[in-house]
Amino acid sequence: MTDRLRRRLSLGVITSLLVAGTLTASLLHASPAAAPPVPAMPTAVPGALTSSWYCAGATARSGGLADGSVVIADTGAAPLAGTVTVVPNDGHPASRNVSIGPWSRGVVHEADVAPGPFVAATVVLHGGTAVVEQEVSGPMGTSAVPCASRPYDRWYFAAGTTSQGASLLVGLFNPFPQDAIADLSFATDAGPAAPAPFQGMYVPAGQLLMVDIGQHVIDQPVVATTVNVRVGRLIATKLQIDTRKGHSGTTLVLGAPRTLPRWYFPDGLVAAGVTETYYLYNPATSDSRVALDLSLSQGVAEPIVTDVPAGSVVAVTANGQPRIPPGDPHAVVVRALAGPPVVAERVVTAVAPSPRRGLGELVGAAGPARHWVLASGSTGSSVDEWLVVMNPGAAPAEVSVSALADGQLLPVDGLQGVVVPPDGRASFRLGDHVQRPDLALTVDASGEVVVERDVYQVNGPGLALAAAVPVAEPPSFGG
Repeated sequence: MTDRLRRRLSLGVITSLLVAGTLTASLLHASPAAAPPVPAMPTAVPGALTSSWYCAGATARSGGLADGSVVIADTGAAPLAGTVTVVPNDGHPASRNVSIGPWSRGVVHEADVAPGPFVAATVVLHGGTAVVEQEVSGPMGTSAVPCASRPYDRWYFAAGTTSQGASLLVGLFNPFPQDAIADLSFATDAGPAAPAPFQGMYVPAGQLLMVDIGQHVIDQPVVATTVNVRVGRLIATKLQIDTRKGHSGTTLVLGAPRTLPRWYFPDGLVAAGVTETYYLYNPATSDSRVALDLSLSQGVAEPIVTDVPAGSVVAVTANGQPRIPPGDPHAVVVRALAGPPVVAERVVTAVAPSPRRGLGELVGAAGPARHWVLASGSTGSSVDEWLVVMNPGAAPAEVSVSALADGQLLPVDGLQGVVVPPDGRASFRLGDHVQRPDLALTVDASGEVVVERDVYQVNGPGLALAAAVPVAEPPSFGG
């Protein structure tokens, strides 16, 4: 973390007042300014007096396929106190007080607080320097994803399957005091679908509803989902458990809250045993034309251009594309050329002869930023963690990585001031630089970049792919 970011964190009270709007333009002797845009992905706001994070979709019983833990990272110089409330889908909520030391992280195993077939959690902290992620693990693999930092009235999932041997569940979590009602609709190979049982779904205040999509959208190889919240507010996640040969794994994904004209994917690879597919979902009523802009480690490639009809999902598999050399890592920007914006996800399956095995899924990052945080992560003999940084800008960006090391911000040796070229990418095998079982990180850059974390289990199945959490810049006011 740079000195500039530390200074920003020290302005906590002032910035939180600005964000809340309690200091008016007249008090600041400044002209009125437009409200900052609502972020389209989980975002940390260092100046906030309190922060809330919402995690859903894990299991919380011994032997569960997606045994859940909440991971809390404090990126500030002061400790954070708060409460983790775990909500089972068939029992009573329970809470646990937590205290996270400065530049440290803590883990709460949800089954230890309130066991249940499925659970959600609300994390409320007295300060804004935290980032919270949900980890799940089981015999089919692992996954880790940032928790939501706010609710939305729509959520989208571009990928999913209900083929025989695959279970697709959508978690609807209502941590608020008002009841919620939501409608679910789908795009499949068989066309759009809005089964009656998925309309007007009632989610009482403070409860979690897990929806088995395969009960009514049966045996579909590709399923994209829209959650439209008619009443109240919700958090939506997707849990995919796939037991099919060649596709087996467990993934947990936080929905995309809106369609966007661009989605960023810093990492990509086509190799023997590895299949990489981009799912493009257009929930609008008019057609869209979409480009996948490729950034290769060597040479250049023409974009992959495809049409995504209204209300449909299109899968673009990188394997077999002659413009993507096998074994050449690449980054991708999904860009709407004409028509409405879309939602994009990347799904990776790995089988022999690949040294990695499992299923990984990632919603693209919504945009670049200068500062990023990763709460989950680990390096060691059984885990191989990679950090991938994409620079979509026109100028080089210097990137520095630091670890939250039990009370100190530890610059990672060899990852200070690393230059990422314009329209380029850089990948770092973290185990070559630091060995920690609890590896929470900050990533700071001189320009706006996009950061992805990929964690691979060495002795078993597991591909955990996730975008990092951006740190919000302080709001600006005209003079």
